[in-house]
Amino acid sequence: MNYNSRKINIELGINTHQTLGNCIKELIDSSYTIYNDILTKNISTTIICGGQSPSYYCLSMMNLPIYNPDLVNIVILPHSKGGVLSSDKYSENELYSQRLKENNIKIRKTAIIIDGVHSGTGILALESALKHCFENITIYKYAINSSKYISKIKVDKEYIIVSEPLFSDTFPRLINSYYPKD
Repeated sequence: MNYNSRKINIELGINTHQTLGNCIKELIDSSYTIYNDILTKNISTTIICGGQSPSYYCLSMMNLPIYNPDLVNIVILPHSKGGVLSSDKYSENELYSQRLKENNIKIRKTAIIIDGVHSGTGILALESALKHCFENITIYKYAINSSKYISKIKVDKEYIIVSEPLFSDTFPRLINSYYPKD
């Protein structure tokens, strides 16, 4: 049998393949969008990057021409839950709080945690630890996800970034995992 093959171009509405250049462009563009959204609120804010997936975005933000740490600074913290719920939240928060104080980590009264959000275990645990350590802090949760409806918890803002899983799971780790047991 002789099959004549031909290329069919079907638009699926999603990227099924991205080059490294596509990923980097999306990283820079989305970092600019997120940082500019926060910056234009004109509120003294700390962006908190809770680990691997958002660290690429936060480091990109810190190298943007609009980066203004006097108004919106960035703190990259190692914090990992691996989807595991706490067995002793108070103890975990107390130990994490001690590490933050030992390292002289300063967070402003308004903070935004940026992270990939699926089950919500990680971002909620980081929020809990920060509230344990810093009195009167107001925390907003921003999700960086590859598609809508991944987040199983309510977040304050969600950015859809198709290449996010590559920065989270494929590209080299920038931030070592830091689990409560550590």
